[in-house]
Amino acid sequence: MHILLLSCNTGQGHNSAALAIKDAIERRGDSCEMCNALLFLSQAYDKVISNGHTFIYNRLPKLFGVGYRFEERHSPNFIRYQMKLGVKKFSSFLKDKHFDAVISTHSFASLIVNEYKKKTGSNIISAFVATDYTCCPGAPESEADLYFIPHPLVANEFVKNNIDENKIKPYGIPVANQFVNKIDKLEARKALGLAENKKIVLIACGSMGCGPIAKIAALVSNKLANELIIVACGNNHKLFERITRLEHSNILPLSYTNKMHLYLSAADVFLSKAGGLSTSECIHLGVPLLYIDAIPGCETRNLEFMTQHGYTDIALSPIDAANKTVELLNNPQKAQSIISECAAAIKKDPAEAICAAVEDEIKKRKV
Repeated sequence: MHILLLSCNTGQGHNSAALAIKDAIERRGDSCEMCNALLFLSQAYDKVISNGHTFIYNRLPKLFGVGYRFEERHSPNFIRYQMKLGVKKFSSFLKDKHFDAVISTHSFASLIVNEYKKKTGSNIISAFVATDYTCCPGAPESEADLYFIPHPLVANEFVKNNIDENKIKPYGIPVANQFVNKIDKLEARKALGLAENKKIVLIACGSMGCGPIAKIAALVSNKLANELIIVACGNNHKLFERITRLEHSNILPLSYTNKMHLYLSAADVFLSKAGGLSTSECIHLGVPLLYIDAIPGCETRNLEFMTQHGYTDIALSPIDAANKTVELLNNPQKAQSIISECAAAIKKDPAEAICAAVEDEIKKRKV
């Protein structure tokens, strides 16, 4: 099969999910292309949307939350109109490509596919992959043939938004292959050169390193003076410098790394914002998770889902984060069993399962 993957640069999670699917497709011996859907409007539009998203997300999180809640209550007519403007360019791109299906990991991408199908009468298979534990704004309007969602307990929300339950596949959010196969904790520590006889707390808040990370790290460090605190700063160089200046001997600042699967595998507890991808990576590796309430919007929905079903807890302040981290470390078996319960409800390898389901749909169409 030949697949088109559409994503957007509004947060790395959408791209990460698309790359996980791309890898699964290629491992199966099939072919695919991956594109940024916003470029079918223009490079300038992509830059404004992507940079604007990053700025508001990082600097004005409350405004980000207000905007997201507005989108939840209103039909995405403005965005749908904008995506219509890219249909002509999208049609030209598809010409002679002979794709069997289009898989979108962002609602903007799925909207341009739907507008293309309406305008041209194309019956190309379209699939939408949710990267948060909610039915995000724009998902119902995508009118996709298949909806891949993060967990069976989210299915009812999609049904309430008038999505045919027969189209819904609760496989989990696709994660990179290195997060699928668990690595022994001691082996991960050896590979990273970390202490094997200490408790390890990993703190991260996405590639942009948002939230009160430095304050949390200092408080956790004080509570656990004999253990190791690793702070993954992502692309946030200012945060890396702040963590370095803390001068706590048991805090290890970490700049952007492609070994996050090893650091997660080595950790006893993971403190993170409620990102859909980071949550799913943690679930697959079976690492007890504590949320930092950093960013409103779709991440609030992730937080609500995971806490309401008892899969994790939330720290409402830096001192609360320090106290709850100690509690988790003191109850490792309970913490482990809770996150394992969540993992048992989804596919072991969601990206592979998505590929198989899309292939089945392609075969049905060809019969």
